[in-house]
Amino acid sequence: IRQTPLPSSEEEIQMLLNQMVAQPSNLKPRMPYSGTEYGYYTCEVPASIAVDVVCAHMLPDSVADEEARNKLHEKHVLRNTATPTYMVRETPADYLSAHLPYINDIPAGAIAWVYKILAGEKEKERLLFNDKDMLLNVDPKWSTHPDVCPSDNENKHVLKNHDSTKNLYCLGLCHRLDVKSIRDLTDEHIPLLSHMLDEGTKRIEEVYGTPRNALRVFVHYPPQFYHFHVHYTSVDGVDFGINTERAHLLEDIIDNLKCDGSFYKKANLTCRLGATDKLWKKFQNLSG
Repeated sequence: IRQTPLPSSEEEIQMLLNQMVAQPSNLKPRMPYSGTEYGYYTCEVPASIAVDVVCAHMLPDSVADEEARNKLHEKHVLRNTATPTYMVRETPADYLSAHLPYINDIPAGAIAWVYKILAGEKEKERLLFNDKDMLLNVDPKWSTHPDVCPSDNENKHVLKNHDSTKNLYCLGLCHRLDVKSIRDLTDEHIPLLSHMLDEGTKRIEEVYGTPRNALRVFVHYPPQFYHFHVHYTSVDGVDFGINTERAHLLEDIIDNLKCDGSFYKKANLTCRLGATDKLWKKFQNLSG
């Protein structure tokens, strides 16, 4: 359950849950209807309890492999559990000794949902653009998106300059399977990155009327999942994950690679990690 602001006490949260269970008809599905990891719902509850409640539940068949499903569930629980966070300055040697083994230990099934989207099996109603290099769709975090599919040529005109574009959030997935994070990027990837920047912002402006100079286009490090992807958000919108220790502007990444084609193989990169994060524990083991 995600709601801003959340009820401030355990009693109020229990009241919210009870209200939702007591009147399940108030739970209404919202786009994406064919979600891979989650099913998405909105819920009407008395304003005295809460407002603007948004629910997401993990779909039982989102990951077929049981080990991958358990690890994915654990990841989401930890991500939403309050925990101290720490800053790590990752050297290239640290990446090879700690981070890369961590990535290699992630079951392939943990990102099966990404491959289902790329294959056009899931979340087609969110699709904005797809070619041999990238796929662009609406991110579920854009919870105020009108209930109109971007591919609905008859009705998508209502999306252009809609009030909700202040919360605009889109996601670009590359079709290449060999790029996990910015650590894998070299000057070889500049054409791909430039395409994701130019084509992604072009398509967003065509559909939503939001120009490139009103968009924040960035990459996370460490990423939420290890298949290279790009975030497109409104500069005026909610600040989803744009902290300086995590977000890297795509234009800056391209410029760094133009200056040095191996920049991200050589650079020290800052990571913000939670105390319960397994990657944090791997870094701790490096320091003995």
